[in-house]
Parts: sequence; structure tokens; C-alpha cells
Amino acid sequence: MFQFFTAVLLSNVLSLSFLTIIFRIIYGQYSSKEDAFFTWFFKITKLSKALPFINENFSVSHDAAWIIRVRNAQRNAMENVYITVFAMVLSGPGVLSNWIVGVFVLFRVLHTFYYLTGKQPHRGVVYTIGHVLNLVMLIKVFNQDENDKFVRNCVLLLLKFWFSGSLTSWKRHVTHHSPQFGIAEDGDLEKMLGHDSKTGYRFGTLARNSGAERMMKSHSEDIHGITLFLSVVILSKNVLPEPRDTSPRCTAAAVEFESAPRCSVKGVF
Repeated sequence: MFQFFTAVLLSNVLSLSFLTIIFRIIYGQYSSKEDAFFTWFFKITKLSKALPFINENFSVSHDAAWIIRVRNAQRNAMENVYITVFAMVLSGPGVLSNWIVGVFVLFRVLHTFYYLTGKQPHRGVVYTIGHVLNLVMLIKVFNQDENDKFVRNCVLLLLKFWFSGSLTSWKRHVTHHSPQFGIAEDGDLEKMLGHDSKTGYRFGTLARNSGAERMMKSHSEDIHGITLFLSVVILSKNVLPEPRDTSPRCTAAAVEFESAPRCSVKGVF
């Protein structure tokens, strides 16, 4: 069942990558100057006539509302999905139940849906529940075997990952100085909570708070650094052979075993 849950979670992240590409084509906004090749290709092949949504203009920008929204949704998915995937990989038999992982998967799918449709407080509620479930799973995996230092060290890194996300959310919403940039409903949520954001609410007027942006960049670095590191060490542990015990006691026992007489089975069958 965990394989199915992993497939759903990672498909969620990958689908948002595809959606980002679609909106870049629609708005003609790309991430680097060499992407001008695509607009050149669209003009040469006249694809815009067959597919009217294709924009033949080109700019290096991320300012379009839908590009900001989809990229934020994908980053939020990566910040939470990877923790659960690693927790499933590191957990022993029976440590994580199907229901707790299944509920998390459901809430992550709902979070993406609410992010893309701009629904608050729906998005905030499902995010909070999923975030707490992530912490519960990490604690259960950490406590599964106190002698397994490898798993415990991996979980500590994931807890650092989890707390980075918590601090970012705290800075944005508890101090109510910096709702998510470009996401209008986050400002509406602050109003619902009775907060008066100093940076404005609607798209295009939200200022970037330096403290919140610093925390978000630190969290983004965890996405690339911690996930890559854990992928390498877990694969190395599972794929590479265990080191042999070359202590004198072990070597002497091996020699004694090899020199012991063997029983003949000739004539038994």
C-alpha cells in the first residue's frame, strides 16, 4: 500500500511541474533567456494557430498570477511530501499504519486543489492537519528502535526540515506581517483571523518581508540538500553490501568453521 501512496504523492509534485510549463507557455514568461527557443519554435511551426493558448511573446519573468500560484503549490508539496516518503522508507513493519499515511495523502491532494482554486481557510486547515500528521509519523519512526542510530539520525534531519516549514508559517501568519507573496486569499485569511497585515492583501501589492523570505529560502535549501543527502545514504545502505567483521575473534571463528569436517550425504537419497 505504501507504494501506492508514494506514487500518488510524487505524481502530485510532478503534475504541478507540468502545469507550470503550461502556464509559462500561456503567459510567455520563462525562467531563462535560452528559453526563447520555444517562442522561436512556436513562430516557425505556426503552432499558435492550431493551439490558440500558445503565447509567441517572450520574457524572463515569474510575475504572472498563475505561475506564482502553481510554483508556490509545488514548493509547498515538496516541503511536505518528501518528509512522508522518507518516513515510509525508514519505517519498520507495522510502525506506520495505512490509515495515517492515507489520511495525509488525501489532505495533500486536497491542499493542492484548494491552492489552485484559491480557497481559504480550507487550504490552511488541510495544511495544518497534514503538517501535524507528518510530525506524528516522524516521532513514531524515531521511536521504533532506539538502537538503530542510522534511522534516528535520518529522522533528526527530517525534523529539522519539518521545523523550518513551521517557522516559515509562524513568521507569515502568527506575526501577520507577510502573507504569501502574490496569493490574495492569504491576506483574506489574515482578515478573517482579525489581523491587520502591514503589507497589503491583493495580488501585486503584497510586499516581501525579509524575515519570512529568509526562512523560506532556508526551507527551500532543505528541499534540495536534505532530500538529496538522505536519498544517497539510504540507497547506499540498502544497495551496498554490509561491511565484513574482520576482528581477530571473527576471523578465528571463520577459520575454525572452514576447517571443520563435513558430513557426507552420499547414499542418503
